[in-house]
Amino acid sequence: MKIDNSPPRGTRDLLPDTVAVRDHVLATISEVYHRYGYRRIETPALEDIRRLQGGDGGENEKLIFQVLRRGLDDRIDGPTPIADLVDLGLRFDLTVPLTRFYGNNHATLPVSFRSFQFAPVWRAERPQKGRYRQFYQCDIDLIGDETVLAEAELIEATTQALDAIGLSDTTVRLSDRRFLSALAAHAGLDEQSWAGFFISLDKLDKIGWDGVCARRSTYWSASRSRCNLVALVYGPEQREGVHPGGVQVQVHGAPGGDTGHVRQRGRAPIVPDLADSPAPRA
Repeated sequence: MKIDNSPPRGTRDLLPDTVAVRDHVLATISEVYHRYGYRRIETPALEDIRRLQGGDGGENEKLIFQVLRRGLDDRIDGPTPIADLVDLGLRFDLTVPLTRFYGNNHATLPVSFRSFQFAPVWRAERPQKGRYRQFYQCDIDLIGDETVLAEAELIEATTQALDAIGLSDTTVRLSDRRFLSALAAHAGLDEQSWAGFFISLDKLDKIGWDGVCARRSTYWSASRSRCNLVALVYGPEQREGVHPGGVQVQVHGAPGGDTGHVRQRGRAPIVPDLADSPAPRA
């Protein structure tokens, strides 16, 4: 029987010219990260299945390629649960391996540990255009510094790396629970409803403002109109079709700067003194 030479669905072969381009991009990014004091680490493709399913991976936990235990019989009893057959899985991102790496090696690492990774990850999802089951991720992390200045450094290093490979005029979208909490409080939402409101707001790209506001009775009184919330997020011009992560803000408090605060389109600060508050733990 003739064997198909095509790669498995959701994967691809890379020709030498393509690999050369990727290697050049990685070398350029690495050079920038090295200037900021970040060092590259490597972690195994396989991780303990219990760690991968530990609850921090969200929807990605449903997409794990699970690996059968060695030494299993050729035939398995029907009622045997899958958990009894699996002990390892392929990593679906680089964050879970980093937490294990740091826990295993922290005694030999500096207090403020700067690292980056560039490696393949695997997700068992339905292949489609632009979505693969195996692809590369590039992660940069700073562990041991809880101030917002660490976040500013990560943003600066990443934008410098993007600029070095020719991706200039990039836009950084800030996603911070403190920003969203301040927005919800300023909008007059009951704190007990914030979690549900954030979930709906995160789906804005998919369901639009009409979808978010369809559940508005859960979040705010009927007297608060959809337009009020749109204006609060985007300003009086009420531009739609932009994710709340793209709210135009000015963050002051980078190294050598002034005390941090955030302004929305020239308004008064709604999140004061971020530079003096610790960044949330991952």
